Amino acid sequence: MKKIAVLAALLMVFACASAQAALSSPYTNSVGLNIAAGTGTANGEVLAATVAGYTGNTQANWNNIGDGTNNYLSPTGAPVDMNNAGVTGLSVSLWGGWMQPDGADFSGWYGPGSAGDLDYIGKVAGRNLWDDYDTGPVHISVTGVPYTSYDVAVLTAPRDGASSWSLLGSGNISGDTVTYQIGGDQDRSQLYAFQILSMDSDGGGAVPEPAGLGLIGLALLAVRKRRS
Repeated sequence: MKKIAVLAALLMVFACASAQAALSSPYTNSVGLNIAAGTGTANGEVLAATVAGYTGNTQANWNNIGDGTNNYLSPTGAPVDMNNAGVTGLSVSLWGGWMQPDGADFSGWYGPGSAGDLDYIGKVAGRNLWDDYDTGPVHISVTGVPYTSYDVAVLTAPRDGASSWSLLGSGNISGDTVTYQIGGDQDRSQLYAFQILSMDSDGGGAVPEPAGLGLIGLALLAVRKRRS
């Protein structure tokens, strides 16, 4: 019974570790871009320890970005990957649409998430609540992607709808550049986050997967020691 208890305890540690940031094959590294209206979770920022991402591919160290080009609100004013390693040459531009908070009470248009979640505040396409000006579609352009082979996932939501992840088609990707547009006049579709998923074998500094296997190995080793 003691052998079983030791094995169960170690496997529980393994299960808890697996709940942390992790990518699924074929992905080996990622860069996450969270859209925020400013610093602080009330303004849409997510913390460095926040773990989220495309289905089965979660990461920490999201970059909080605002309007304009290379407006990195946090954590360092420069882009980092999921391992908090700097990403040289990556340039991000975000324009069009409108974003809360902006000094007006647009509380009904906050996303479905809570403060600190990726889908709390995003860029909204179309017009404001009273339709007195047209801001058009939301655009994002990323150049200098450091991966040779990669996919891009976006977190979006329709007007008053739930948010969901989806992969962009090949037409949005050209070499090291990604472009994306969502919504139109009065559309009010929302863009919350953008995740670049590397398929390069070296991952550009990806966290190796064998950590979990090591825990299983420790469990088996403990059982073997008790047998000897």
